[in-house]
Amino acid sequence: MVQLDPSAGPQPERNLDTAFARLLETPDGKLCWDYLRSISSHLVLGPTATAIELAYREGSRYIVAIAEMRAEAGRKAPNGTDTGRRPDADANTHPNPGAGRRPARRRSAGG
Repeated sequence: MVQLDPSAGPQPERNLDTAFARLLETPDGKLCWDYLRSISSHLVLGPTATAIELAYREGSRYIVAIAEMRAEAGRKAPNGTDTGRRPDADANTHPNPGAGRRPARRRSAGG
């Protein structure tokens, strides 16, 4: 469960998670989901991007990430096991394979 509003209590949060999961698993939801990711998470700005453009893009990515976290939490069965369904389950590869991974540490020349 993604607890974004602690004052709301767990049930409204759980309801939102479930609603996101159901919505993003429909054909229309998947179409909209793919579009939102294409204009936020998958769009790369060039070196001439201004600080305002970068902040705007990061805000867009944040909103899409919240939806993804809620959908993932909503896909969990009541007993805590994962149902295994994802909006991008039909894709051959994850659109951002390095997401959430730390970059490899570089070793110094001396070892």
